[in-house]
Amino acid sequence: MPNPTPAQIKNVLSKLKKGLPLFQEDIFSIAWEFTFAHGQYQLLKEIQEHNQPLAECLLIFRKRLRQAAAEDEMKTTVDHLILHYIINTDGPVAELEDDDPFDVFDAATRYARTLCVKVKKEGSKGAAVLVVNGKEVLCKRWADVPGLSAAQALRLAGPEINRARYGRTILFLRLLLVLTLTGRNTA
Repeated sequence: MPNPTPAQIKNVLSKLKKGLPLFQEDIFSIAWEFTFAHGQYQLLKEIQEHNQPLAECLLIFRKRLRQAAAEDEMKTTVDHLILHYIINTDGPVAELEDDDPFDVFDAATRYARTLCVKVKKEGSKGAAVLVVNGKEVLCKRWADVPGLSAAQALRLAGPEINRARYGRTILFLRLLLVLTLTGRNTA
């Protein structure tokens, strides 16, 4: 994705304030602005007011975003942030089947890779086997689900990866956001 322009960032922040669903490109623009903004703390507070799950993801990825900016790897890091946002939060995402389309199996596989989980496709119906520490876990259908957006379908597949890897479905803690916004976390 190309770097967002100031007009695009303004448009996305307006969309955020209206509570509209965010597409991948929108989250990329917000993550870009968060990474390079001089008033990062103030921007985080503003994002938190309108989309707490996205603010949490930005905090979790803050250090990685800085490193990625220095190494010119923003696209990969923001892709991981987007996958984390879709899978591990209840933040607004595209709801219509044709909005913000992407390959659900590919996205789930990229997310699994970030957690050191191997994915093997089983048959043509979209089933998958997750391999964690040599243990295989059969997963439900991961294919695109008619009537659901790709993001919503990914929200169904992602928790299976978390459960196979960690034994639970949600990975983030809201406490991190509270500590940062109250000045008790300087990481």
